[in-house]
Amino acid sequence: MGEAVVSTQSTGIIDSQKQYTGPEKQDSAKAPAMNQAARQKERNLVKKEIDQLRVGIQTLASSAAPLGKVLDYLQEDLDSMQKELENWRAENRYHDTAIK
Repeated sequence: MGEAVVSTQSTGIIDSQKQYTGPEKQDSAKAPAMNQAARQKERNLVKKEIDQLRVGIQTLASSAAPLGKVLDYLQEDLDSMQKELENWRAENRYHDTAIK
C-alpha cells in the first residue's frame, strides 16, 4: 500500500512538472521569433535615428560654410574700419594742431 501511494505521488509530481514546463518550452520556442522581431524593430529605430542625425549634420555643414565666409569678411571689415579710424584720428590731430 505504501508503494502505491508513493507511485501515485511521483506520477502526480511528474504530471505537474510536465504541465509546468510545457508552457515554458512553448514560450521558449516563441522567444526567438519575438526576439528576432524585437531586434528588427530596434534596428529600424536605430536606422531612423541615424538617418535623422545624418540630415541634421548635413544641414549644419551647409549652414556652417556660409557662416565661415561671413566671419572671414567680418575680419576684413574690422581691419578696414581700424585703418579708417587711424586715418581719421591722424586727420583730427593735423587739424587740431592747425587750429592752435
